[in-house]
Amino acid sequence: MTFTEAYTRYYPSVMKNCRKFFADEHTARDATQETLYKLMIHWDELYDKEALDAWLKKVAYNTCVDIYRKQKKEIPFDEIRQAEFFEEDIGKELFNEAKEIVKNLPSIYREIFHLSFVCGYTGQQIADRLCIPLSTVKTRVRVCLQKIQASL
Repeated sequence: MTFTEAYTRYYPSVMKNCRKFFADEHTARDATQETLYKLMIHWDELYDKEALDAWLKKVAYNTCVDIYRKQKKEIPFDEIRQAEFFEEDIGKELFNEAKEIVKNLPSIYREIFHLSFVCGYTGQQIADRLCIPLSTVKTRVRVCLQKIQASL
């Protein structure tokens, strides 16, 4: 099998895996291209070309994680300026209302909300950061969303 044949054969499956990771098609396409670029770089080093599917899945996953980490920026919730996100008065009102609801949550739920929905951390990352079990994080996220929904 040549690299061109491998590219043609595996492009759809790599793209599918990257689309599972990213909702944005452009980012998924970038991750796919980066993964296949890595395949091209390591083509001569691969000794088992029959196991290429598994290798590409792992490389695609790692590439997606790397891209996600590069994109993620931590912005404290209190420092988000309204004007950057909403041009219309209706949007500003909704933003202010949502900010007020979150502000009135107990501190453990505010922290979980901030880490999960503002910073984009996964449940495991939050658990590691706060030194609490993953099941506690999941429960707090659920309760937080219930409290927010009840306030609306």
